[in-house]
Order: sequence, then C-alpha cells, then structure tokens
Amino acid sequence: MPVWIQMNLSKLSARFNILKRKLAPYRWLVFWGSVVAAVAAAGIVIVKVIFPLASAAGNYLFKPLSTISILKDPAGALKSNDGRTNILILGRGGASHEAPDLTDTMIVLSIRLKDKQVSSVSIPRDIWINSMKAKINSAYYYGEKKQPGGGLILVRDAVFQVTDLPIHYAVLVDFDGFKKAIDLVGGVEVEVKRRFTDEKYPIENSDPSGFGRTSEFSSKENTGPSEKQIYQTVSFEAGWQHMDGDTALRFSRSRYSADPEEGSDFARSKRQQQILVSLALKIKQKETALNAERVKQLRRIFDDYTETDLGEDEMLALGRIGIGINLQGIQQVSLDEGTKEEPGLLINPPTSKYGQWVLEPRAGDWEEVHKYINSQLL
Repeated sequence: MPVWIQMNLSKLSARFNILKRKLAPYRWLVFWGSVVAAVAAAGIVIVKVIFPLASAAGNYLFKPLSTISILKDPAGALKSNDGRTNILILGRGGASHEAPDLTDTMIVLSIRLKDKQVSSVSIPRDIWINSMKAKINSAYYYGEKKQPGGGLILVRDAVFQVTDLPIHYAVLVDFDGFKKAIDLVGGVEVEVKRRFTDEKYPIENSDPSGFGRTSEFSSKENTGPSEKQIYQTVSFEAGWQHMDGDTALRFSRSRYSADPEEGSDFARSKRQQQILVSLALKIKQKETALNAERVKQLRRIFDDYTETDLGEDEMLALGRIGIGINLQGIQQVSLDEGTKEEPGLLINPPTSKYGQWVLEPRAGDWEEVHKYINSQLL
C-alpha cells in the first residue's frame, strides 16, 4: 500500500478517535430524550425502547460515519408512510401471570417526522377481530402459537384493521420488567387524582379470566378457584403517593372500581401514562442518570423483558428524534363507547353474539373509526 494512503488512513483514524471522545459525553442525551418522548405518548413499554438504544449507541461510537449520518437525518433510517412512522407498544402480563401472552395494553405512537409531533392512539383490549374470531388482545398469543415470531406479525395486522395505520415497528414488554425497573430506581412519585377501590384485582398466578396456560382459551366452564383465591382488594387515596413497583403496577392495571370514572380500561390507560411519566422523570434524575451501575442494571432489565423488531439503526434514530419532541404537545386519541348523550365509536353487543363480552364498531365496519383517527392525528 502506498505510503501516502497509509498516512491518510492514519490521519482519518486519529480524527475518528477524537470524534468518538467528543461524542461520548453526549451519548446519554439520546437515551433520555427518547425516554421523555416515548413516555409521553405511550403505554407501558416506553422505557423498554430506550435502553436497547444504549447498547446500539455504544456500538456506533466505533462507526462514526454511520452514527453521524443517522443523527443528522434520523428520519431517513426509519420506515414511514406519508411522512409518519407508527410504532405499536404492547404490554403483557408475563411469566408470573396465568395468561402471559395476552397484550392488555396496546398503544400506537404515530410520529410526524417533519416536525416531531406525536399522537398516541389507545386500542381497547376487548375489540373483536372478525378475521381472527377472537379479541384483539389475543392476537399475539395466537400468532406465537402458529410460529415463533408470528405474534408481532399478527397483532400488527389486527391493529391495522382497526386503525388503518400501517404499523412499521412493534415493541412488546412484560409487566414484570416494568415493576423491577421502578424498584431499581427507588420507586416513583404519583398523584392519585381520585380515590378508588378495586375489589377484583387479580392475584398473581391466578386465572380470573379463565384463559389459563392449561385451558388455552378454552370455552369450557371454569371450575377453578373461588373469588377469594384469585382476587384481592386494592385501594388508593387521593393525593401524592410514593409507589414501589408492586403498588405502581396495581395502580396502572386496576380496572374494576365501582367508581365509573376509574373502573374502565380507558381510565386505566390514563393511569398507566401517569406511571410512565413518573418513571421517566426518576430515570432522568442524576441519582440514576449518573449512576453507571444502576444504568447497567436497567439496561439488563429492559433487554430481558423486551421483544421488538426495531433494529439498532432504527432505535438510535428514534432516540435522536425523541430529543425534539414536546412532552406537553402529545395528542392522545381514545376509542370508547361514549355516553348516552354522546355515543362513542364502539358498542358492546349482546354476549350471545360472540359468546363473550366484546367491543365492535358502532357503524358496523371500521371506516368511521379510520376517519376519526385520521382527523385526530397531529
């Protein structure tokens, strides 16, 4: 190799090393920006996307040209349609629950790439999908049963049917990991807006739905344990409270309060977002952000409890975009039954129609829902 080429390569290598050292102090800004962005718009998984990003960013410090390209034009590294990237966030009970693959939290984050505006669309878990002959929260279960990796494929298709939003990426998180993350940072501070009591909060490893591991969604009559064995009572007083992982999980998953303002999936979604914002704020505090060992443990938790089809380039790009997202400007879109005075887009048909309690479009098909969602997106 000519000497002049060797000299130029040596200079280029030295410049890359200098660039790598300059970028190092700022690498975590990408992570925290991603936390703030995702948490505001989403559901339970948000922090799960962030810490795989840490590993990716570390690797890219050794490939500075690729890193600079992604940080300069993050949108170019992402799949999109009409200038939007849509990410499906899924939360499931995990191994400690009798129906570990039911995704009871389903939220679509729709990011408008040109100005980093984000809308979040909450998908009720009881929506009936005709093509599956089942509720939407069982799509991941049936997909995985058919073939490994089929869960995210099937649930993405089901959500597309409801929303008409092409799902470019999906992130699945176990609630067990969410709980461990909160405990690791020392708990979170949460404001309980209204006092409520839930006398039917499921005990771990019980099967109140009848959809246990052994039943595999059987329609046979459940002759299992009594209510005392599968339910516990949880209560929350109004005001600011310090919550550990267990308490935060109960607060964010409760949906059977006699108070109509709190006893629904729709109220539960709002509480989940409260917990996520609180967790994001706690992670950003210097006691966590500057604690290398704690950050390492958080990354391990999130790696262990997350499944996603996002690649390393795409996670790094999302982190970069996340820095510019306005936390207070997130548009939240909900689908519900509404009230007698103002009917919503969904209805609960007689149980005899499907043999179980479900939600379906009031208009008979999803076209009206598609138009509503499209009109609400920022």
